[in-house]
Amino acid sequence: MTDATHSVAQSKESAFVDLRTAKGRPMLTWVGKQTLERVPVLPAQCLETFEPLGHRSGTQSPVNYPNRLYYGDNREILAHLLANGLRGQVRLIYIDPPFDSGADYVRQVRLRGGSGNRVAAEAYSLGEQVQYTDIWANDNYLQFIYERLPLMRELLAPDGTLWLHCDHRKVHHLRMLLEEVFGPENYLNTIAWRSQVARGAKVNAFYFPFSTHWIEIFAKDRSTPPIWHPQKKVIRLTSAEAAQQYMQDDQGFFRTSDPGSYSYTRLVELHAAGRLYAPYGGEVIVDAANERIYGSNGGNIAIKYYLQAEADGTYSTEQTIDNLWDDIPGLATTPAEEVGYPTQKTEALLERIIQVATDPGDLVLDCFMGSGTTLAVAQKLHRRWIGCDINRGSIQTVSRRLQRVIMAQLEDNDCPMATAAMDASADIATLDGATFALYRINGYDLPVADPLSSPGGESAQAAMVQLATEAVGVRRTRTDPFFEGLLGERLVKFADFSRPLLVADLEAIAAELATRREEARNVVVICLGRELATDTWLTDWNRHREVNRLAETIASDETQIGESTGHQKRLNSGLNHLAIIELQSDPRYGHFFVHEPAHAEVTICRSAAQAGALEISIEDFISPTVVQRLRRQSRVEPAQIADWRVMVESVAIDPAYDGATFRAIVADAPHKRTELVRGTYVLENIALPTTVAVKITDMLGEELLITHWIEP
Repeated sequence: MTDATHSVAQSKESAFVDLRTAKGRPMLTWVGKQTLERVPVLPAQCLETFEPLGHRSGTQSPVNYPNRLYYGDNREILAHLLANGLRGQVRLIYIDPPFDSGADYVRQVRLRGGSGNRVAAEAYSLGEQVQYTDIWANDNYLQFIYERLPLMRELLAPDGTLWLHCDHRKVHHLRMLLEEVFGPENYLNTIAWRSQVARGAKVNAFYFPFSTHWIEIFAKDRSTPPIWHPQKKVIRLTSAEAAQQYMQDDQGFFRTSDPGSYSYTRLVELHAAGRLYAPYGGEVIVDAANERIYGSNGGNIAIKYYLQAEADGTYSTEQTIDNLWDDIPGLATTPAEEVGYPTQKTEALLERIIQVATDPGDLVLDCFMGSGTTLAVAQKLHRRWIGCDINRGSIQTVSRRLQRVIMAQLEDNDCPMATAAMDASADIATLDGATFALYRINGYDLPVADPLSSPGGESAQAAMVQLATEAVGVRRTRTDPFFEGLLGERLVKFADFSRPLLVADLEAIAAELATRREEARNVVVICLGRELATDTWLTDWNRHREVNRLAETIASDETQIGESTGHQKRLNSGLNHLAIIELQSDPRYGHFFVHEPAHAEVTICRSAAQAGALEISIEDFISPTVVQRLRRQSRVEPAQIADWRVMVESVAIDPAYDGATFRAIVADAPHKRTELVRGTYVLENIALPTTVAVKITDMLGEELLITHWIEP
């Protein structure tokens, strides 16, 4: 019996994480079951960072940030983490994957504003927005989970644990998958959590209501004792409740327990403290001569455990937590935590899990992060964290939630980060926890602004070339003035990524090859979209290359009889087949796209009242997507919206945008739906010249980026 092993292999075209099958264990079988053997390793594009303290926000490079969000398919993200130094580094993985419930999970979307901000006396309802689909065909659900578990196992530290949260629908299947991947010897326990109290129509459900979730716990390798901090819970009782459940004497309410292996000396000490109990109304007899302690009326003595009397007249006691968790309420009874995301879990649940399985500073991973509860609690408990999700709504919800948590920590004088932020001489590493970076794996966003409008910024073309180089596996060369690299033995030409590939681009390549009569290698063109006419041109070009292949054979025969000429040498080397890698449709490299923004009027200028400060004012904002939804559902026209801020979910500002990564030092994202963003901002001590970037996110999650160059 061998454990799954993994390695990173670099092929000519791209990098992969290879995996070998774990054999010899009981296995669950389904139609189409396929063991994951290799996963492509794709590059990570840093989309933005949150740095509320600016240059004092800790580690300067986002690559080294202890806290990270990843947007994309978590299978590709997990492979990326494995290939980039995190193998065996994660102390706790908590996942709350889809439950195979057969439902679409949606959130209600409403515009901001209270009762005073109504449109035609109607609520600003935009209807429902699907956050993720939990509908699976045949056995796709099992295959989906099965492909990701080996990657998670390799990321776990030797003393790390995986906690998988599920419900009744698939708990039995998931337990078998976990035993296959981790081994039954690494099973630790199953937690039964009362996630809700049946009420309303649910109390009349046939075969009992479903009110329990299950959390399966597995160790990476039980031979290395996992990190484990047993927890206790406090039970509160009124006087009446205590009287019903406990016995009472002059010292208070108590329960008893068998003394077990307590020594005679220890029992004497407990008797002196009034903590020994004699049954049947008897008294405790201490026989010092024979070192015996017994009850006068027979029976076995016991030890008293008293309730703690509290100042408010109630009584409390601590109980060791077992695998039945009925003391943590679900979200329905903790509405203050709600962020509007379906299937959100309560912070108390994650707080218990993180405290049991980690120490401060440990790394926590949630690759189905949803509303971000795991990450928010990890941040509050001073753990490092990594979160992943494929849903854009999740990324935006979690980013705003974490921004609020970090800002609250910086305002809390008891928080070490707040203390360090106020001390100019403090170790800057202390402030690492006040930052996080957002990365994207596959489906990359491209900077679309003219690089000339952002002096010193990285151009969109250069950014895309770098991403494509890593994703496809191109080996860059600096000596060729025309071709930009090699893919295996083929020459590589990157097209202009700001538009589709044109026939004129292919003709330019043909013209270059015509000047290189000794060049025999084939060519691959990497592009983002292509004209239909390029297909015909490419077919004709390669057909002529086949003619050259025939000519090559003839020339080779002629060379053997000593009749080689310069022309024949050209035929010998004149194949130059062309191939196209179109990044939008090629399944090997994923889906690349450019996001289209909404519209806004933003004024960014130096402050006339305060030296070294910048004033930013959003005068107007319009989201075509929101307007279209309002027209369809509420018959509301843009002219009826008196305040543009009702359409805006959040505003973030980077006062030194480099054209590639958005580093927010201002985040305006009101938690309550009745509150509006401010819309006007003053930034102090800004070094000039600089490019200021303002990111506006509407209520449906569409983003708009405005940049402005400020002269000295």
